[in-house]
Amino acid sequence: MSHQQLIDEWVNRLLEDSALLRDLQRDLLDLRKDGPHGQRTPAKTHLTLCRLARRSVKAASSKVRSLHIGGAI
Repeated sequence: MSHQQLIDEWVNRLLEDSALLRDLQRDLLDLRKDGPHGQRTPAKTHLTLCRLARRSVKAASSKVRSLHIGGAI
């Protein structure tokens, strides 16, 4: 696999994880608008998923950055 293909793969992961994070954040906002009662468990679940997605985005971003710095292009 060439360096450019590696970068493309990680950029795709970054974009997919970013889209997932945005969707989860929108869902979390909707859950919070509905009120606190009866929504705590789904809100906690979405908050946890947002944190995991945010970590994935950071990891993918870091990998893309290191590939660029490492002379991949």
